[in-house]
Amino acid sequence: MASLIPVLPVSAEQAEVSEDEPLAKALNYVKVAEEAKNHPKYKEGHICDNCMFFKPDQNNGCALFNNRRVEKGGWCLSWAAKPQ
Repeated sequence: MASLIPVLPVSAEQAEVSEDEPLAKALNYVKVAEEAKNHPKYKEGHICDNCMFFKPDQNNGCALFNNRRVEKGGWCLSWAAKPQ
């Protein structure tokens, strides 16, 4: 069975996630969280920087995007709080 998540042939150092990519669109990723204010799952203060998938020590990468770089102030519908 084929994966629905595309595997991209770039490293985290080479590419920043673009809002136009299929996976980014599927997750409603935006580089500025406030742009998601009309999305039903968005809550003020939920940004990549405080999400469990954000990896600041790995080029500001996101685990959902193969550790490729995302904006600290971005958001997507998979946002989940970092464990305490």
